Amino acid sequence: MQKYVQPSFRTSRQALDCLLVGCGSITIPPDVAETFLSDPAVFAAVEKFETDWETMFKRQTLI
Repeated sequence: MQKYVQPSFRTSRQALDCLLVGCGSITIPPDVAETFLSDPAVFAAVEKFETDWETMFKRQTLI
């Protein structure tokens, strides 16, 4: 397994590119995280996950 170290992401595009080429995890500054989390697609994905979870497990919580 190879590991890559990227010292500094300045844009969400840089972080996304790293994830798209296979990085399993990244560390990003708060402003880049806010950019990701403010994207409307994130809200749609969370809603879909919640619906799928409820359908699969018949509940809304882990316990």
